Amino acid sequence: MSADIGIMANRILEMADQILAMADNIGMQADQILATQAAMNGSVATTQTAILNAQTAVVGIIVARRL
Repeated sequence: MSADIGIMANRILEMADQILAMADNIGMQADQILATQAAMNGSVATTQTAILNAQTAVVGIIVARRL
């Protein structure tokens, strides 16, 4: 019975090691998600600025043609 308990304890330790490895992977994936979100936020801001500038330019052209 002691031998069986020892075997089970070893298996539990192996599973704990696997759980820790999976937790590390989850943490790395979360970091990548945050980095991607930050990059996307910057991209959205840049796109909004470009659209606003294009809109302003087009309105300026339309106004200039009417004069």
